[in-house]
Amino acid sequence: MKIRSAAAVLVPGIIFAAAVLGLLAWSSCAPASPPKSAQKIETLTILHTNDVHAHLLPDERGRGGWASIAALIKAKKASQPDVLVLDGGDMTQGTPVSSIFYGMPIFQVMNASAYDFAVLGNHEFDNGTSRIREFRDIANFPLLSANVLENGELVADAPTALVDVDGVRVGIIGVTTSESIHQEDLSFLSPEEVVAKYVPALDEQADLIVALSHLGYERDRELALASEGIDVIVGGHTNTKLEAPVKVGSTWIAQAGSRGLFLGELDLTLDMETEELLSVEGKLISVPAPGSIPDPEALAVIQEWEGRVAGPMNVKIGYNPTEQPKSTLKQNIERVWLATYRTDFAYQNPGGTRAYLPAGDILVRHIWTAMPFDNTLVVVDLLAEQVRTIMPDAEFQEPKEYYSVITNSYAGDRMRDRFSLPAERIHPIDTVWREPILNYIRRNGHLNPD
Repeated sequence: MKIRSAAAVLVPGIIFAAAVLGLLAWSSCAPASPPKSAQKIETLTILHTNDVHAHLLPDERGRGGWASIAALIKAKKASQPDVLVLDGGDMTQGTPVSSIFYGMPIFQVMNASAYDFAVLGNHEFDNGTSRIREFRDIANFPLLSANVLENGELVADAPTALVDVDGVRVGIIGVTTSESIHQEDLSFLSPEEVVAKYVPALDEQADLIVALSHLGYERDRELALASEGIDVIVGGHTNTKLEAPVKVGSTWIAQAGSRGLFLGELDLTLDMETEELLSVEGKLISVPAPGSIPDPEALAVIQEWEGRVAGPMNVKIGYNPTEQPKSTLKQNIERVWLATYRTDFAYQNPGGTRAYLPAGDILVRHIWTAMPFDNTLVVVDLLAEQVRTIMPDAEFQEPKEYYSVITNSYAGDRMRDRFSLPAERIHPIDTVWREPILNYIRRNGHLNPD
């Protein structure tokens, strides 16, 4: 059981109000709350992030930085007692410090940033559920998900939580997408199914129900319309930048972009007698906020971990005269692969390139950040119509039975499954996918192949 500043009880499958009240009786962090009807009007502020993807440091433009997020969170918690801090998943996987240390440093940083709850995102599964067990051991806040099972058992700390935030009892249910998670021992219940299962029990004890969702904005809209009892969805997965919360049916949906560039804030006013939301106001706060100073506790943790990778990652290997957006960088990655392996085609899946390449000196770090996953390379032999399915604009120089495509192992696995390819048409290359890119830059001093 994990307990943060607002007393929380996490019991797999069920929430016990009596346990919550008993816990509050001795908790020095949160005073015992009065009965629901004793205070007619209450307020609650939800601060939220999502899809930060291990971007601990500010980017080249000075945007973001988890120590600045921590400063905003702690300042808000110090100034008012009714604050709940949530993360919508994909906390890990996106920078060298996460890739090299399998995501573990991220949870130490979040511990220093005063988070209350997070939902497991699909990228938390990139290194298997054994890593998630380590995440759970490190995090001093609960990691929720009600719909991901491993051999029939929950992967997360708990499916739901009930927390008292300055007299407002908030029920939280976590839901996770199945997209991009490929482990045979995992099964996924439908979000609508788990909401129907858990929300009625939560609703008996809570004044407000929050779905902490890593489903994506459109699926959040579907969940809101299909489910009863959810007041607020704090979302993630699609990196959607909602400047203000959106009301779908009777549910408010919020999402705060990605990479820690924004901290979302939802300010709620509740009628405690009717449990009605009287007002919902929301905004995105740019990170860092003007005049804000990075939180020293979080900054110390970040500097410790980033210091461990600074030597190999901050090496200059070339120069980039103009910024390359992700679309351009994707094309240049494909060109390097094509020239290196001399296949008919090269393919980098659109989601594989995770960052732009800034203008100026090219560091090893930049390529790792753009290509953070531990993919290898593979050559796949495809029929012409199969190539066209993946690359509609492909141009064929000559007729062949099969055309060779160099790609990353993730995309190659998807091709194998999609086209039911036999083993003889798949040719693994024992090379990490970013190595040809790093080598090209080292040789040529740039990443602008003809």
